[in-house]
Amino acid sequence: MSSIADSLSDLAVRGSVTLHDPADLFSEAMMEVVLPAEHVRVLGRSNGVEAYAGYYRLFALGGDAAIELRRWNAPGLWRHAWGGAADGFLCFGETGWGDQFAYRVDDPQGPVFRLEAFSMDAEVIAPGFAEFMRTVFLPNGERPRDDLTVATRERWGRLPLAEHVTFLRGAQPGEPDVADVTRMPAVAAMLLNAQSQGAAALGQLR
Repeated sequence: MSSIADSLSDLAVRGSVTLHDPADLFSEAMMEVVLPAEHVRVLGRSNGVEAYAGYYRLFALGGDAAIELRRWNAPGLWRHAWGGAADGFLCFGETGWGDQFAYRVDDPQGPVFRLEAFSMDAEVIAPGFAEFMRTVFLPNGERPRDDLTVATRERWGRLPLAEHVTFLRGAQPGEPDVADVTRMPAVAAMLLNAQSQGAAALGQLR
């Protein structure tokens, strides 16, 4: 078991993450997607992970999870609404806001990107999966650096895997307020974010 998987197990004991049954590493689904070895080892410990009451997620690969990696990356589900901004990326996890954690399709062993939920602007956040887990996912699984996410969890509680949080229509750019946040189905939220005017300005303040 890798040290990352050990850390996930420790966080699960403390109630900070939810783990699932291991992935079948020899399944058809696993053979269809190229992932870094450390990522595969994590899925071999738990096929999908939810941290901080569902506000940070690693997608399952195969099976009937509410968000499954291959289905989530289907071009016609939500990506089309972003006019190509998410093209060329393989999304393998996300925040509850819809920020996508992704590899370049042509470089799955390379850096991890964050695609911002309200703009799909891409930025490198880690040189690889292991560093992403150690510096982004695991720390935020205990307590996010983003105070609005903390306040949103306090208001809305656990976020089901099939849902996101997003800003209500009509929310104005400025200091974001948890009163302007609502829950909705994940795909609907991704489509709404793509259509919303002013959402990018709000998102930058999280």
